[in-house]
Amino acid sequence: MISPKPGGWPYAFDGLATAVLDSRGTVLGWTETAADLTGLTAEDVCGRPVQELLADLPGDADTATEIPAFGQVRLRRRSGEIIPVTFRATRVAGSSDLVVVAAPTQNVSDQQQGVELLRAFSSQDRIAIALHDRDLVIVHSNNVSGVFGCPSVPPRARLCDVLMDGDAEETEAFLRQVLDTGAPLVRRDQPVRWQHDQARQRAMSLSAFRLEDKRGRPTGVVALYIDTTDQWRARRDLDLARKTAERVGGVPRCRAHGAGPGGCNGAGLRRLRRGRSRGGRIRR
Repeated sequence: MISPKPGGWPYAFDGLATAVLDSRGTVLGWTETAADLTGLTAEDVCGRPVQELLADLPGDADTATEIPAFGQVRLRRRSGEIIPVTFRATRVAGSSDLVVVAAPTQNVSDQQQGVELLRAFSSQDRIAIALHDRDLVIVHSNNVSGVFGCPSVPPRARLCDVLMDGDAEETEAFLRQVLDTGAPLVRRDQPVRWQHDQARQRAMSLSAFRLEDKRGRPTGVVALYIDTTDQWRARRDLDLARKTAERVGGVPRCRAHGAGPGGCNGAGLRRLRRGRSRGGRIRR
């Protein structure tokens, strides 16, 4: 008896129309997704030649035995609409029957582009990308140990396995909001501490987008975690230097056209430089 494990991405198989053909090209089996794609039920097509369902055939093929292992054809729907589909045919072991799996060519192209985009993101050594299912379990990540100096994420981990509890809870709350509402989250900066290096505070920028199946049902969240520690430290050091300069009186308060309080025009900056070079003070 098979005991399926929870999780995974069932929508990866969503929309795949499947048919079983005998050696003469007669339809023996027809799935519900094939009915959704064509508008024809199993009762409509079983026992009929597959050629009657196609606007054309690959090459000069007249029987199922001549159908190539993969290709593209134009499928005729019940409504008369012609839809291009991409198919793959596999012979059943020990039989002359064929199992043919097909999907709209546009969907296949979209999926290929999505895979290429995911691969491009995954190759970045300063971007951690993770796919979370509806329970926010990490079902896939690029596992780049260089991102945040973090070791590879274990299979089916949660954020609490990677981040400190408070940071994990806060991040999951934002991911849950994206999952529930569908509204994307873009570049939310936050300081975090990691389980493997709890004494060291780092900074990350979080972006998240909801994943949906073809019917618009939420299936999970894709999250991008970008290491912004260097930028965060630079801003912190700059703020510290500015506050220190203000306390010791090293920053002049001057007004100029187009400058607000604390701003300086070119003349003000020149007076500042002259005052510093002479060791004198600047008149206000």
